[in-house]
Amino acid sequence: MKEQNLGNKCKYAGECPIFQGIEVPHNMDLTIWRNVFCYRGMKGWVNCTRFRSLEKDTGKTIITAARHNAFR
Repeated sequence: MKEQNLGNKCKYAGECPIFQGIEVPHNMDLTIWRNVFCYRGMKGWVNCTRFRSLEKDTGKTIITAARHNAFR
């Protein structure tokens, strides 16, 4: 299956071990995972536990991130 760039790539893709292929999702092919979560824009990112965790670690809230991305 070919990866499709359906939207903006997650800003944490460079440090995400799943996106980098270091960790493999147990229940989904990596290409599908990237299409569902990493390239989906805010709709996919808020459903990604790693994204939510990294946002929490930076002190941002998901709502603030969604507003920021809405104006890009």
